[in-house]
Amino acid sequence: TGKDIVAGRTVEYKKQLIGFCCADCVSKFEGDPEKYIRKVKEFKKASVEEISLPVEDPINKKCPLTGKDIVAGRTVEYKKQLIGFCCADCVSKFEGDPEKYIKKVKEFKKASVQ
Repeated sequence: TGKDIVAGRTVEYKKQLIGFCCADCVSKFEGDPEKYIRKVKEFKKASVEEISLPVEDPINKKCPLTGKDIVAGRTVEYKKQLIGFCCADCVSKFEGDPEKYIKKVKEFKKASVQ
């Protein structure tokens, strides 16, 4: 509709979070996402080149498990911070025991107690 989005009215589509103004728009989108996604000018279509390049969005540049460069789309949000990984296997290992691996992410900022 072009209206402002409302918190909680979101859908994950191709690893990107898309916001909506109402539940009706969410339903319409979910019924035929390809019809509506072109209206989202911020939507980024993944290309082969993008997938093989390290990404800037995660807080880290190297995989905390292997030390290799991180790969686009291989991320996990942990305590409101995006952590990057080199492969799906490392994502799975991290998700299985994040406390074991998070200390290897030197860029990770522990939440301060206020």
